[in-house]
Amino acid sequence: MLCKVLKRDLVLIRKVPVCTGKKVALVLKPFLLIPVLFSSLFVLPLTSCSSSPKRKMEVTDTYNKTVQVYQSANSSLNSGKMLEAGNSLRNSYDWAISIDAKDLLCRICLSCISFGFSAKRQLGDDYAKVFYQAGKSENVLNYDARTLLAMAEDYAAHSNNSEQLKAACAIYEALIVMSEIGNSAENADGRGKGAESGSKASLKNASAGGNENELRKAALKLSGVERYLAREPYYDAYLQRVRGDLFVRAKDYNQAEKAYLKAIFIHTTNRYLDEVAVDWYSLSRCRSKNGDKKGALTAVENALKYDKDAENTYAIASDYFARAVILMKEPVTAAQKKDAKADAIWASKVYRTGGFLSQAEECLNYAAGIE
Repeated sequence: MLCKVLKRDLVLIRKVPVCTGKKVALVLKPFLLIPVLFSSLFVLPLTSCSSSPKRKMEVTDTYNKTVQVYQSANSSLNSGKMLEAGNSLRNSYDWAISIDAKDLLCRICLSCISFGFSAKRQLGDDYAKVFYQAGKSENVLNYDARTLLAMAEDYAAHSNNSEQLKAACAIYEALIVMSEIGNSAENADGRGKGAESGSKASLKNASAGGNENELRKAALKLSGVERYLAREPYYDAYLQRVRGDLFVRAKDYNQAEKAYLKAIFIHTTNRYLDEVAVDWYSLSRCRSKNGDKKGALTAVENALKYDKDAENTYAIASDYFARAVILMKEPVTAAQKKDAKADAIWASKVYRTGGFLSQAEECLNYAAGIE
């Protein structure tokens, strides 16, 4: 019985293999056996004779579970899997409320802003209805971008990382500014329609009136909060990418390239390899718009490499389609036209395997237009 008591107590302390009763007896020195056995007379009644109910020693870590589901939502968002991303965001938001995790609530609301931009394109304006659950008092996916930003800012103000999270909120405010100006054609991960991204109408709107000044102001504001994100490498790199997007829309391609290269460095250093692919993709778009065809092809091929490593179907297809668009930039050779057509057709096949049917059709239509 003594050995059983010792064994049970050891298991409670450490989850490691415990010696059998016989082996314990062998290692005890003879002059120690008597006092140990005597003390067991007092231990046994307390441990084996009690009739009180025993509670299981279970540890429930809702915070870690919520973080995992939230990270899964971001991964699904990068992969274009809107249904998975939406369900994960909604669940993680509810769980974060249940444990009063203001920092997580802030981050989740910010991701919901990115989700909203992408979901509208894939699921339509009424995308939130797809995630409706009877009996739920609140669906975070119902809120518009400005409301989500206000919620995130409030959660940030009451969190333990107020300065860092307020700086992160500024990044998403810049995203909203871009969407309100008219450049909402891209997905939240920076992947839009090929290397050029965005309709002619949206590009025209972006350069009309004083919009370029507004974009530069937004980029300048991000520079002012950059110092608060030194210990938040994910948001630090994302800030650089968004600055790059702002400069691209303001047609300041040199500043945009600097921002994208900085994002690539931060993401690579901190091993956010799936995010590095988005950075390279964004840089390819920037170079393409700036007339650097060779540099654009190099950047999109780097993006493709990382997306293959991540087995990101949506992103792989986007890369092939982007390469097709870049190859068709003037000057274009007969060989490049052939390669562009092949890339567009292959992109369509990859999209289709992932269930992205509208994108697959777009690629086929593009390929059909190449003579």
